Amino acid sequence: MSKGKALKYPKPELLLKRGMEYVQQRNKEKKPVLYSGLLLWLGLSRTTFLEYGKRDKFGEIVDTLKTYIQKDYEELLHSGKPVGAIFALKQFGWKDEENLVSTKPLVVRWVSPKK
Repeated sequence: MSKGKALKYPKPELLLKRGMEYVQQRNKEKKPVLYSGLLLWLGLSRTTFLEYGKRDKFGEIVDTLKTYIQKDYEELLHSGKPVGAIFALKQFGWKDEENLVSTKPLVVRWVSPKK
């Protein structure tokens, strides 16, 4: 959002209303809520949408709309073909990692090779 340019959605309620129209339309059609679909529906670029999220009173709305998208991707994780959903969720900051914790101390002993 460049400085001095009027906001397409000057009030948070307008962004929420328009975004929820998309969510409800997709649910009615029994289709997943997509990030690019939401952006096209809103008429915003990804960058502009994320900039709205940094504005006072818009952040929670942007997070809410992103949560609807993540919900549909999360459901795809149980579909048997989760690769696309995993990739999409990683774009939202999800991580695919495993942390191992041991309660026993690690002892390392150096053994010189025999000559």
